[in-house]
Amino acid sequence: MPTRPKWPAIVLAASLAAAATGFWRMYTLAAADGAAFPEYSSLRSDKQGALAFYLSLSELPGMHVRRNFEPVQSWKPTGATLLFLGELSGTWMEAPLEEFDAAERLAKAGNRVVIVLRYSRRPIIAKPAKDPDRPKLVKPADRWGISIREITVSKQRNAPPLLVLDAQDSNWSPGAYSKILEKEELVAAERRFESGSVAIIASGTAFLNVSLRDKRDTSLLAWAAQSSQGRIVFDEAHLGTTTSGSVAGLIRRFRLEWTLAVFILAGLLFVWRQSSPLLPPRPPEPPKPSPAGAQTGLAGLLRRNTSEAALPALLSGLFDQGIRFQPAITGPRAAAVRQLLSGPKPDWAILWSRLHRTLRGNS
Repeated sequence: MPTRPKWPAIVLAASLAAAATGFWRMYTLAAADGAAFPEYSSLRSDKQGALAFYLSLSELPGMHVRRNFEPVQSWKPTGATLLFLGELSGTWMEAPLEEFDAAERLAKAGNRVVIVLRYSRRPIIAKPAKDPDRPKLVKPADRWGISIREITVSKQRNAPPLLVLDAQDSNWSPGAYSKILEKEELVAAERRFESGSVAIIASGTAFLNVSLRDKRDTSLLAWAAQSSQGRIVFDEAHLGTTTSGSVAGLIRRFRLEWTLAVFILAGLLFVWRQSSPLLPPRPPEPPKPSPAGAQTGLAGLLRRNTSEAALPALLSGLFDQGIRFQPAITGPRAAAVRQLLSGPKPDWAILWSRLHRTLRGNS
């Protein structure tokens, strides 16, 4: 059975190795500056990340800084300052009830929950109000006695407004003010919940890397990072970066789902190639000649085309026709050949050998 060539498998393996190397290179380049992570992530080192703030706190003596990648539902920290950077303001103007319950649960466990907002438009909910699957929405003013307000300060088109806070409940203590349109506006406030507290910062631009480089608000940063036990946790789960523990989670994080389809297709093509050849099957090879020699082969050929009784006469006729072109064959040698052909029934292999020696003059 013919063996299949190995070069298709070698080419396929080399292609898969090159693809894997390319994907890994793309991942390392994307993760080098953190561009693969969302804005306000402490893993991101470009202008829209918060890595500089994370590293600055990590270098302070007595501070224990880490990141959290677990969902807030299963997260149970105690005695720490929890930073939720980059929460969408449009969502918190009317947030699901579960968001308020989760923040209060963490605060009552002895933590300081710091919610840092960034501007976003309020989402448009298309579901009807009586839809049972729709989560119950609550305004911060109704649950906590504080509201979020937008102030337009620029006449440029598409310029985002500034966010400020309005505290209706006296339990809120101011954390920082900012002068906006010739007026002092509340931009940070904090409220106690049993052994912990919840703090809200209206605008999180001060935590970005570009702000720490160009326009640093040291007092606001220090106020946000207050911790009685020196433990600060940057939450990454609310930004979508969670611990998955699998390659599938890594693919989802970097939006490389299509690569899985490519590898599956390549594997199917390899299996198909190994099970069913792309080219037509080769015809069977002819049997190898036996080692009996040319003499036995010629005798067999003569037997298949001429009867054994007519074979001496056929050979004599062929000899008489060809002797005219062989002047070296003298009369005695020709007479010896004719005698061999007219003799008794011979062994054709032996007769061929004797004829060959007689014609060459060896007998």
